[in-house]
Amino acid sequence: MMQLLAGVWISGLIILILSILYPWLYYIKMKNLSKNMIYPQSDTNLKDITIFLPVRNESKIIKQKLQEILDLNYPNYLITLLIIDTNSNDGTPDIAHRFLSSKEIDISWKIISLDRQGKSFAVNHALGIISTNIFIMMDADPILPKNCLISLIRWFQNPEIGAVCGLLGDSNMDAGAQYRTRFNTIRIGESILNSTPIFEGSICAFRMSAISKNGINSLINADDSQLSMDVRNNGFRAIADPSLYFVEPPVKGIFSNHSRKVRRAHGLVKSLLSNIKLINKDKTYGRIMFFNIYLYVFMPWLILLSSIIIFLTSIISIYESPFLKFNNYHTSLIFLFILPSSKSFLELIDGIFILIKAQILILFGRKLHIWETDQLQRILSSKLRENLP
Repeated sequence: MMQLLAGVWISGLIILILSILYPWLYYIKMKNLSKNMIYPQSDTNLKDITIFLPVRNESKIIKQKLQEILDLNYPNYLITLLIIDTNSNDGTPDIAHRFLSSKEIDISWKIISLDRQGKSFAVNHALGIISTNIFIMMDADPILPKNCLISLIRWFQNPEIGAVCGLLGDSNMDAGAQYRTRFNTIRIGESILNSTPIFEGSICAFRMSAISKNGINSLINADDSQLSMDVRNNGFRAIADPSLYFVEPPVKGIFSNHSRKVRRAHGLVKSLLSNIKLINKDKTYGRIMFFNIYLYVFMPWLILLSSIIIFLTSIISIYESPFLKFNNYHTSLIFLFILPSSKSFLELIDGIFILIKAQILILFGRKLHIWETDQLQRILSSKLRENLP
């Protein structure tokens, strides 16, 4: 019996080690690559652009966001501002209209109200009416640097580039900073290698000719990553700009923002699985897609399975051997109590739980493409804006 337990325990340990080792080696490779980013020269031939701002129940911050857009370092006369509201009930479009009407600006602007909820519906509607070749999509709550438009636009001097996104800075995060640092490093490395399938919708730019005419799946909320993978499928590259970081209110506690994390994981998993054919797109991008599908779909289950095996065999071994006899199984139990003191371990556990929960919701047919705006997040964002220099 003890030999059988030992074999099962060792098998679980091997699965656990290999499950974590592959992502770690991939991260090391991306970290080495990320040092080699070649930045394009600033584009002095600035282009007409459309800033697309999808909103819903953003009354607490919409005026601050619009003022931020007006203050960006980009000629106003080259900007068309397209605001699409998806069924707000707090007067967001009216507030935006009054604010813009009160300003003497050279920006051409338009506000459209849709009678249905969901950001992806707004994205598809925008794709049907944007007339400029390049458009920038941004969310209402992130705080952007003044040079963000110029930083994004310069990349399109390269005809291979079809999409560019910014990255969430980790310097202002109280929790999850280690994960965010690794996340950003991987996205930059993938961008240098070929393209990154995972995008940050808080600030991103797209070449209209790189996007399919049929738009995105409106029942999946990961519109940013959907567009990124669509761009690559159409033969263009989708990259992250290592110099462009936006700011969000600090996260308080590793396990905070639970519903938001589940929703994002839900959309990301569905987007990856619906684009699984891109594994065969080309050798390099295929490897990138394989890694991300492994990381977000398969690895959580492998870690859960191996952890259960190690834990159960350790518990059983206590009853199969003298209680005071110290062995490898008891050692594993000690590690189970020590590891939770590690921030990296807690971040890993939180991520595994979020991804498994998201996949279970997918299996049961739950749709999360429609959600309520996080009003606390908006209040924090508003206060953060007020305190910025």
